[in-house]
Parts: sequence; C-alpha cells; structure tokens
Amino acid sequence: MNSLFKSITVSKEIRQERLNVCFGCEFFTALGTCGMPVIGEDVEVGGKKVHLCGCVMAVKTKFKYASCDAGKWKKAQIQLGDVNTVRKIRKFLKKLDYLPSSKISSAMVMEMYSFHNQTHGSKTKNSNCTPCILQAIHELKTWSNQIEGNA
Repeated sequence: MNSLFKSITVSKEIRQERLNVCFGCEFFTALGTCGMPVIGEDVEVGGKKVHLCGCVMAVKTKFKYASCDAGKWKKAQIQLGDVNTVRKIRKFLKKLDYLPSSKISSAMVMEMYSFHNQTHGSKTKNSNCTPCILQAIHELKTWSNQIEGNA
C-alpha cells in the first residue's frame, strides 16, 4: 500500500474498533450498512434527529475523514499536506492528458517522478526514457483512480 493512501486511512486496529462499534449498533443492517443501504434514513439519536448514511461500513471505517453519523466514533486526523498533495497530483495528471509524450518537458518529468516516489514509497530516479516515463504516468493514474474509488 502506498504512503499517501496510508496517510488517509486508519490503522487496522482503529478500523476494527470502529467496526466493533458498528456491529453492536442498532442501526447496523444485515447488509453491513449504516441504515438503509445507499440512501440511508433519518433516525433519532439522543433526542436529536440525524441522517444515517447508508454506507457499507467495512469501507467507511477505513478512512480518517469518515465519522459515525450517530456520533459513536469520530473522524481521525488527516494531514492537510496529504490532501493538498492529492489535489496537486490530480491537477498535474489532467495537464498531462492534453500533451503528447514528445511535449512533456524535463521539469514535468522531474515533477512526475517526485509525485511517483511520494505515492509509491519508491526512490525511482528521473529518466528520459519515454516508455519509462509513460509507465510511471500510468502508475500515477492508477494510484489516483484507486484513491478516488476509495474515497
């Protein structure tokens, strides 16, 4: 698992603690969701009306930014730098979508390898080899899609 994905997810222990709370919750469904699947539902908790999300809790409990709608567990800290890095990488990848590989500057190659090393926990050296550059770009796009799919 890459370092940025790790930075937006909680430890296995925290995830399990969250899931254990969900398993004992009156709003946890047999389908593993919080309330009615997908659309959620309105309920009363401690005299307050709240909307349950309908999320699959095995997924939701993984993420630092997630919290229990019924207030039974809180979101964890996510570093602002991690969020900003994700945004920068996505912006950079969009810029590359409109460029043929022959037009990628050496500064862009350096930036791409920097992002690649951050997201993959590697120390890949900059290369001018076109297939190497395209492979690293592909790996960054795959990483970005995985983050988006898990958010």
